[in-house]
Amino acid sequence: ADNEPRTADFIYRRLEDGLRGSDAEVRAAMQPYVELARTHSPVLDIGTGRGEFLALCREGSIPVRGFDTNERSIADLKKRGLDVVLAGIPQCFAGVPAGSIGSVLAAHVVEHLPPEILFTLFGESARVLKPGGLLMIETPNAESLLVSASEFWRDPTHLAPRHPAALILLGREHGFEVQEVRPVHPFPEGTRLAISVTDDPTLRRVVEAINNRLFGPQDLRLILRKA
Repeated sequence: ADNEPRTADFIYRRLEDGLRGSDAEVRAAMQPYVELARTHSPVLDIGTGRGEFLALCREGSIPVRGFDTNERSIADLKKRGLDVVLAGIPQCFAGVPAGSIGSVLAAHVVEHLPPEILFTLFGESARVLKPGGLLMIETPNAESLLVSASEFWRDPTHLAPRHPAALILLGREHGFEVQEVRPVHPFPEGTRLAISVTDDPTLRRVVEAINNRLFGPQDLRLILRKA
C-alpha cells in the first residue's frame, strides 16, 4: 500500500511525457509566460510538472518557486537544483504573504481542479499578488470541438474543459482585469477541411466557420491582472 502513491506518480509522469510534447516544444510554449514574468516577479508556478518553466526562469535569473503534487516530479526537480515544494492547492499558498508575488502561473492546471479548488486558486492568487500582478492561465481550448470532444479526454486525470467565459467571470469576481485572452497553438497543417480559392465565396465562408469551430487552436491563454 505504501508504494501506491509512487506508482501512480510514475504512471502520470509517463502520461505527461506522452501527451504534453517534447521538452523543446513545452519550453517554446512557456516562453510568453517567461517574458511576462521578467517584469512581474517573484513567481509561483502551480502544477510545475516537468519544470520547463522553472528552468527557463532560472536561465533568465527570474526568482520562482514551483509546486506540484507528484512526488516523482518534485524529486527529479530537486535533483536538478530547482526550488520546488511538494504541495497542491491551497497548501502551496500557505505562508505566502499578501501582496508579495509578481505573478502566478497555472499552466494546464485548471482542467484538473474540482470547482471548489478552482475558486481557491483565484482567491489565493488575488491575495498573494501585488497590485498589477498577473495570474497566467493556460488550459485546453474548450471552444475547439476537436479539443473538448476528443483530445481533452486523452488524459484520464482531466475533470472538465474550462470555458473562457467562466474563467473570465471568476477572475472579475476576484478583482482581476483581463489583459489577454486568446486561443494558441493551432493544430498541424492538414487538420482543417481543405478549400480552394476558386470555390464559391459563400462556401468558403461556411467551411472557414466550420474549421474555426471544429479545429480551433489547442489551448487557451488567459492573462489576468490584479486591479
